[in-house]
Amino acid sequence: MSSTETQQKKRIAILIDSLYGGGAEKVMLTLVSTLVELGHDAQIIVLSKNVDYEIPMHCTVHSLYDKKVKLKGYFRGKKHARKLKHLVSELEEKSGAFDLFIANLEETYRIASACNFDRIYYVIHNSIIETLKRTRLLGPIKYFYLKSILRKLKGKDLLTVSKGIEQELRDTQVIQARSVQTIYNPYDVESIQKLAQEKDSGIPLEPYIIHVGRAARQKRHDVLFKALRHINPKYKLVCLANDIKKLSALARSLGVSDRVIFPGFQQNPYPWIANAKAMVLSSDYEGFSNVLIESVICGTLPVSTDCPHGPNEILTGSLAQFLSERKNPQQLAEKVNGALESALAPAECAVLTKVDNQLVAQRYLSLIK
Repeated sequence: MSSTETQQKKRIAILIDSLYGGGAEKVMLTLVSTLVELGHDAQIIVLSKNVDYEIPMHCTVHSLYDKKVKLKGYFRGKKHARKLKHLVSELEEKSGAFDLFIANLEETYRIASACNFDRIYYVIHNSIIETLKRTRLLGPIKYFYLKSILRKLKGKDLLTVSKGIEQELRDTQVIQARSVQTIYNPYDVESIQKLAQEKDSGIPLEPYIIHVGRAARQKRHDVLFKALRHINPKYKLVCLANDIKKLSALARSLGVSDRVIFPGFQQNPYPWIANAKAMVLSSDYEGFSNVLIESVICGTLPVSTDCPHGPNEILTGSLAQFLSERKNPQQLAEKVNGALESALAPAECAVLTKVDNQLVAQRYLSLIK
């Protein structure tokens, strides 16, 4: 029996800054694709036309602007909000009202909150406390700008991608939300495993470990490269990221450029992950960490800093031994070297039962009253 026979077809609008090559963007593409497969009318509205990911044929994407635009700025918010409300009105006049809005990432929070949409949830993809700490170091202008965005979430309904973020919000009250609940990110396990079997001539023949993550301070590539000095020299490090120039310079400055391979952003990273001996995450903080889940799905043992939040919800039981202190390259290297002598049994990752894409999609649908 199909979804449309058991559940009335719903219209869902997923709002997001762009489809730049980050984790939140990939998560929302998976969600909208799954909702469509279940027979619902789910669409993505990107505020800035910045697209790295290949859009599935059955996914509808609308762009607020027909080019990449600057969304940030105190004085642009009302203009963007008016344009977004107009676009949504056009779409609703054509095909009916949306039953649910899902807003992602900071600029979208700011713009969508000015639109007063009914039935809207804001997805928190990262530790708010750690993001504030990091932003404070960048100066008062950026810090107070972020604080101004977070104030707009007061009295709103929030979704978090990990229990750790949910608990942080409840404990700190940094956002005085109307409601907070966790829905884990969705993963199409069968699709990922199929993609992992594809051939890619760029994959190194020599043994390697892998890191997947944008060139952001949060990801702590400096810690990763320092750890590499103490990791079995038999292994190269493959870094899948966009900003090759920036990371290459960092690798040179830390004396490991001869051991790092920079293939650039990959539309299909899964064969690269599947052929790696271990996945390494060196972040100071996360929201959930998609790459750890994807690593397990691909059969590759993940090693991670025990950062807030996500890794300790994924690496549980026997996998907890591969959690390392934050900002400790020596210990991270020790954990990686241990992983290089081990093998992964996918059944060890208990959280996999909670991230099935269809199960997660039903959790989102349950938000519609």
